[in-house]
Amino acid sequence: LSSLFGMPGPSKVLHLRNLPDGVTEFDIRSVVSAYAPVVRVLHLYRKGQCFVELQSIEQAAAVLEQCIDQPMMIANRVVPAQYSNKDEISQGPAPGYEGGAGEA
Repeated sequence: LSSLFGMPGPSKVLHLRNLPDGVTEFDIRSVVSAYAPVVRVLHLYRKGQCFVELQSIEQAAAVLEQCIDQPMMIANRVVPAQYSNKDEISQGPAPGYEGGAGEA
């Protein structure tokens, strides 16, 4: 149903936004692992975003359900979470994943 409204459907990968400057992958893992075991993190430093892969779609759904009543907080900032349009995070980052200005 969510995909009908332009939002990604269920996935074991979550997309987190509004990350504070200076937050580390360790910080992200620490917070998210309180909800469910983290398999992999892809941190897009320049964009203040990350992708977090969990072990299953059910775990990702449980994380999002918990975030309705108690929003995820990293470094005293609310971090919105939603399903990613990715089914999994590849082993390494894609070339140019940070996406800075002037990259070819």
